[in-house]
Amino acid sequence: MQSDAIYAICGFNDIPSRRAMGFHLIVVDAEGNHRPWSIVVVRWGKKVFGYVNKCPHNSVNLDWERNEFLDPYGVRLMCGKHGSTFELGTGQCVEGPCKGRALTPIALTVQDGDICVVGMRLVEDDVSPNE
Repeated sequence: MQSDAIYAICGFNDIPSRRAMGFHLIVVDAEGNHRPWSIVVVRWGKKVFGYVNKCPHNSVNLDWERNEFLDPYGVRLMCGKHGSTFELGTGQCVEGPCKGRALTPIALTVQDGDICVVGMRLVEDDVSPNE
């Protein structure tokens, strides 16, 4: 398993500061199976935060409309189904049915102007089936 793998998912400037964007990726698990992996990436100035797009309350996606992840004030992630709100930097639920629990963080880095997922093996569109 490639734990040091780095996969670019978008350009740093593709996500405006103080905004969040969702990505539907395909991850390769330890057995080599492909499974869907939905994540949310938040950009706040020069920082980026990433979480699995799944509310700890009942495992629904956070966004109620495509790429609508933030609360009305634009300062926390919010579950569109039950209104739970989460700190951007920690993923901790601060209000709602899952208070005290947290979103699952994912490792991100910014490299050569791209936001990249670190440590997960992803299926890339341009890889031939023989590889």
